[in-house]
Amino acid sequence: MSAWRFRVRRGDAFVLSCCVVGISALAMPSPARAPTFRNTAPGVSYTGSKECAPCHRQIYETYIQSPMGRSMSLATDASHLEKIREPFTTLSPLLNRAYTVFRSGSALYQSEQESHTPAASFAASEYKLEYAIGSGLHGHTYLVNRGGGLFQAPLSFYASSQRWDFSPGYEFAESGFTRPITRACLTCHTNAKLLLGSKGTEAVPSRAAANQELAVGCENCHGPGQLHVSERRQRMRVSTAIDTSIVNPAKVPARLSEDICMNCHQGKDARVLQPGRDFSDFRPGKPLSEVLAVFVIPPTPNGSPRSDLLDHHFALRSSKCSLASKARLTCLSCHHPHQQLPADARANSYRGKCLTCHQETSCALSVSQRSSSGTDDCAGCHMPKRDQREVAHTALTNHRIGAREGERFPDEAFQMRPELPGLIYLNGPTNPEAKPLANEVLLQTYAELAGQRPEYLQRYLLLRKQQQRR
Repeated sequence: MSAWRFRVRRGDAFVLSCCVVGISALAMPSPARAPTFRNTAPGVSYTGSKECAPCHRQIYETYIQSPMGRSMSLATDASHLEKIREPFTTLSPLLNRAYTVFRSGSALYQSEQESHTPAASFAASEYKLEYAIGSGLHGHTYLVNRGGGLFQAPLSFYASSQRWDFSPGYEFAESGFTRPITRACLTCHTNAKLLLGSKGTEAVPSRAAANQELAVGCENCHGPGQLHVSERRQRMRVSTAIDTSIVNPAKVPARLSEDICMNCHQGKDARVLQPGRDFSDFRPGKPLSEVLAVFVIPPTPNGSPRSDLLDHHFALRSSKCSLASKARLTCLSCHHPHQQLPADARANSYRGKCLTCHQETSCALSVSQRSSSGTDDCAGCHMPKRDQREVAHTALTNHRIGAREGERFPDEAFQMRPELPGLIYLNGPTNPEAKPLANEVLLQTYAELAGQRPEYLQRYLLLRKQQQRR
């Protein structure tokens, strides 16, 4: 065990002094012996969240109002229709196109036309908006159905500015109505039952299924519910300390709990399916690595800021707080997945989480000094929100808890395996006897990253050459 103390003064903003004991490696510890949850078996069916409601009414009612519970909706809902009273048009100099969003009856539409051509002499492309992606916390982006496939609409509505603007990424690479929404996209925005209903690259929800449940549901985190619902309806006795008919993320080892969150809250730099697997194959309570390999390009040593967009897991694991906890600090340590805290309660709630490990005296500033801005807000100083370049009009929380801005990444953040030069296999199995990564996974990973750095192209070519010799 080792112990050390650090003290930081950042102008007159804040002073932090805390003791960190027993810093461990960045890799999460091997999972402790845990119960085998029977609903992780491939044959167990999904039921939909409404089957959970009769027994878990209060949880269900608060959850469907949370951001995850509002992750996808029909574009014909009143909340979307009221966003547009008069047509809104914006110009794109990249493609010399004009894009318009407008309402007609009980539906929203977006159109595209050449900006220098009068509408009367140009047949504009026009599409009805079918679905809305997003909880509304930051805004909504919309999907259209083109020939049986889902595509992103060019214009999105942003909550902070309360206006329409180009959808995320369109300011860098304009795509019109040609950007496909794949199963990889839908995995994290819709419920598990709906995703399982179809196979293939694009998956369009049926109208009947969409009317039942579109958003992320209970089974995305707890696994298929058919076994649990059946046994509880039959009033079967639970013979073990934990009901193994349904996964409880709070009752699984920290690594498996984090895998559930990482599936959607850790995006870059490469996410590659394991051979023969589909996104719908993941079962909460089982290792994510069985279905998906998540890779991160090692950060720069000087702590240059990484984008906070879908980088939550790696950022948290690169924090001294996580290292000192031996990776027992997880998403569930601070976040309540069933409900959204009111804005005026978040600072005090998260501060209470900090004080489970730290003390009031950990910060050398007095309470009055810390409250000068109106709230004694630990996260406001140590997990500040940053504006996003990838998603306009938004600011996301930096989950790398730091004593000061620009803090250097710890040495543990650079740990790589010899067989994976230049990559961190973020969700790699901790079992040393686990099977090595398939060559096709590595080839696809280096191919995806080849455009970012020339060394990845060289590694791709070398690996491909080695494979051809076999």
